[in-house]
Amino acid sequence: MSLMENVELEVGGPVPYLAMYDRYVMEDADTRADTYPIRGSFTWSTCKTRHDAAIYGNPDLNCAEADVSAAEGLCWKTSFAEWRCRMNGASVARREPTAPPR
Repeated sequence: MSLMENVELEVGGPVPYLAMYDRYVMEDADTRADTYPIRGSFTWSTCKTRHDAAIYGNPDLNCAEADVSAAEGLCWKTSFAEWRCRMNGASVARREPTAPPR
């Protein structure tokens, strides 16, 4: 299971779909709609089951966290008029094992 927390996000101005289609995979994109570049930061938490964590240690410390301080991505409109976004970047600090997010 994964969770994004502490999300900070900036949205840029509109960019035509054709200017971005070769840089991002945009499932079900409406090719007539503009896309929007995004940037920001977040904390990414990934957890395994308590059972799996118990095999290697403490079942109550079954997660890992990573800070992503300089992420970039894109938002686009689908052909069903829904918005989707994708944003990623390199982790700058990783903490494990940790308790699950509250």
